[in-house]
Amino acid sequence: DELMAALDLLTGPQRRRALVAYAKAALTQAGYQPQLSACGVCGRLPGPDEPMLFSPVAGGLICPTCSAPGRSLPTTGRLAAALGRLPTPRQLQNAPPGRPADSHALLAALQLLLAQIEALTDKPLKTRGLLPTIFAAPLPETR
Repeated sequence: DELMAALDLLTGPQRRRALVAYAKAALTQAGYQPQLSACGVCGRLPGPDEPMLFSPVAGGLICPTCSAPGRSLPTTGRLAAALGRLPTPRQLQNAPPGRPADSHALLAALQLLLAQIEALTDKPLKTRGLLPTIFAAPLPETR
């Protein structure tokens, strides 16, 4: 259902948001929901502009003082919180947000989710090669 909703949204103004929402929904449905609210090691809650790390191997946030196995990606508490609140594709389809999404934030969020998928599958995703096209192309006009 989430895939079908995401595919329906890919031709409209919500396409970038739908792509990120689908990646998050797929991880969640597979039992690998990313931990985005607190450090996965010490449990500390990040401030909005606090630099944090995302550990694809650990599947979530890690504060800078805690270590995590493997490579970690830089992020912020604000981005992690926004990704945590991101609705599913079906929710987007039923109640689209009233304001446009920040393309840079969506791209950063998608890169975190793709890194987690790559860590789980131990394979690079070809999807990464499409990101410049997806995020550089202008959005269709809405009426």
